[in-house]
Amino acid sequence: MCARSSPVVAARASPSHPRPRIRSPVAERDQCCWHTSCSQNIACTCRSSRQSVTYAREGIELDVSTLADWVGACAATLMPVVEAIRAHVFAAERIHADDTTVPVLAKGKTRIGRLWTYVRDDRPFVAAAPAAAFFYSPDRGSEHPERHLASYAGLMQADAYAGFNKLYHPARKPGPIIEAACWAHARRKFFDLARLQKAPIAIEAVKRVDALFAIEREINVLTPQ
Repeated sequence: MCARSSPVVAARASPSHPRPRIRSPVAERDQCCWHTSCSQNIACTCRSSRQSVTYAREGIELDVSTLADWVGACAATLMPVVEAIRAHVFAAERIHADDTTVPVLAKGKTRIGRLWTYVRDDRPFVAAAPAAAFFYSPDRGSEHPERHLASYAGLMQADAYAGFNKLYHPARKPGPIIEAACWAHARRKFFDLARLQKAPIAIEAVKRVDALFAIEREINVLTPQ
């Protein structure tokens, strides 16, 4: 979703009745068509630009800013749903965290941003519905997950990204986040060594991790007891 904005009534612009415009304060601050406050959808300006070209081929003239306004109005309307999903995710005792690169259309070029994902899914142990919360940032600085997780305390499964380290500090408020390191990430490094260099220790490490995965597959549907 995009940043909060006021609903807009779409109307064709004319000298006597100019079409209302909205400006996202987040977009202005970041000078980017992505919006930080709620950023799980594709950049609205980028998408609107492509849609405008597509409509033009069919002889339909829709200004890019008109399409962007529609997306922004929809996003503002859906913000309560987004906030409810985030509250549900961060109310869990355990979450999974990861991030990925995303191309962002900037002025005259495409730059690389980050999409952060936090997942709640304890099926079948907990009846609560699974859900995922998404956040966008222009870079991979540690301040972003620190802000996203400011109110969370509990278990977090994640890779060994150094930007998470402050979250694991025992004195952290409202409480420490307990690191649950990812075996899949650890296995990947050993697997690369085993495949490329035929390293005996790496091969043995992969076998032992795979044995853990085999146990996990067998007990995945069972209760903790």
